[in-house]
Amino acid sequence: MNWTEAVAAMKRGKHVHRAGEQKRELIGHSNGVPIYDCGTEDMRHPPHVPGSRRFWQKSPHTWALLLICLSMAACGGGSTDTEPAPEPHKLAAFGDSMTYISAAEFGAALGVETHNAGVGSTTSSEIAAALIAYPDRSRSFTIWAGHNNFRDPAQVLADVAAMVAAVGHGRYVVLGMVYADRPDEYAGGVARPIKAGINATLAATYPGRYVEPAAILAARHNGTPQDLADVAHGVTPTSLRAPGDGIHISKPAAQIIAVDVATILRTMN
Repeated sequence: MNWTEAVAAMKRGKHVHRAGEQKRELIGHSNGVPIYDCGTEDMRHPPHVPGSRRFWQKSPHTWALLLICLSMAACGGGSTDTEPAPEPHKLAAFGDSMTYISAAEFGAALGVETHNAGVGSTTSSEIAAALIAYPDRSRSFTIWAGHNNFRDPAQVLADVAAMVAAVGHGRYVVLGMVYADRPDEYAGGVARPIKAGINATLAATYPGRYVEPAAILAARHNGTPQDLADVAHGVTPTSLRAPGDGIHISKPAAQIIAVDVATILRTMN
């Protein structure tokens, strides 16, 4: 018996049994809920139940609604409870000093244990060698490289591609470089287009897995003349850099970036 036949049976005075009253036959599913043919019996002369007269005189439309309720609730309908979200994977963060500063904040934003593989002054090739040699591929990964050899953009891009391939799964984030507080990396400076070009290529190559720290931090300036001047130059605001440092970000800046990193990785769990 299908839905149409069951409703028609109701209109003729038939009654579809509750699942526990007789043998059931599975006839299909509706939105993941099993639907059973529970059989019929003649209900034109229903048993007398005190006070039940109005109940047995329900309209065919009401019977149809009752049929749906019985099929879902009484005929063995499955649970509609949603499955709990999976636990985030542990994190491995690879990069230079930017990663060394930020790895713990990335892990804290995800709520997971983190392997901090950030090493100061390392080139993208050195970072790639470290990641490729790392044995635990069950983790999620962050890749942040290029600050120390960005003048060789082809090498930086090749190293990042090698790291993504070595990860072997989709749970990774690639971060773009930030700009140093020096004239050659200011907007219009001679080195600016090199870094900007690498960042643009990374963004296009890894859509949905790319984070642009420079833009994120520029939007979080504190409104002071110094921060506004930094934003005009296209560099990280002073309030979000390590004290007295022209390029390295502060812990609060790392926490800001970590929100975007964690958001991406959670969607890939």
